[in-house]
Amino acid sequence: MIKGFMNGGVLDALLGAMDITGFLGNVLSYARLLALCLATGGLAMAVNIMAKLLGDAVPVVGIVIAIVMLVFGHAFNFVMNGLGSFIHSLRLHYVEFFGQYYEGGGKRFSPFKAKREYTSN
Repeated sequence: MIKGFMNGGVLDALLGAMDITGFLGNVLSYARLLALCLATGGLAMAVNIMAKLLGDAVPVVGIVIAIVMLVFGHAFNFVMNGLGSFIHSLRLHYVEFFGQYYEGGGKRFSPFKAKREYTSN
């Protein structure tokens, strides 16, 4: 006899298999954060290469331009990395994990208001 919704039944095994796919989705979401970190490293390397090329290509003023390129390029990279990691982390928490732990219920919301006897709103 095949059990239905009882513990240890076929449907319980199928729901367990669906948990594995949810776990895989979470792992891939964190892999996106890893890709964001790798892209930041690539952008930093590109800024370093461009600054080196500017320093070598322009005879006297090239070093000053290279320093400006380094400061603004790495500042831009730092700000974009901070913003991106903040947004992606919030997305992971609220979009993907919030549904796993949130349980609806409780009591109906009734906002605070005064009980008036002699005046109206």
